[in-house]
Amino acid sequence: MKTLLLYAHYNQSNAIADYVMYMIKKFRELCIDIIFLSSSEVSDPTARKNLSQYTNEFVLVPNIGYDFYLWKTGIAEFRNVFPRYNKLILLNSSVVGPMFRLNKFLNALDSLNKDLVGATENYEKQYHLQSYFLD
Repeated sequence: MKTLLLYAHYNQSNAIADYVMYMIKKFRELCIDIIFLSSSEVSDPTARKNLSQYTNEFVLVPNIGYDFYLWKTGIAEFRNVFPRYNKLILLNSSVVGPMFRLNKFLNALDSLNKDLVGATENYEKQYHLQSYFLD
């Protein structure tokens, strides 16, 4: 299954934290294509170079709408590549991990055979899926 990850990134210090690099690397190890959408300048050229080893694209997006705006921008800008993929993952940089085998988790989500799956359900106010990881 060909998968595309839209990764929404924000860092107040305009940096790429080690845990972000770790997460991106783990997704790339599973042959997942990654579009890295950041609302942070990421001015360190070494960090940008390291990130480029694992991502297909780096897109700087204005910091005006949290992860949803980054994903909206990525979907709009790259909609022409979507037909190449069977699966889309939306993930933001508030997630630290994976703390377990990522492929096992993704396979478990696939086995649910649903159109949309979130890593966490929430019943606060009303039922919804938490937005930090949607598959």
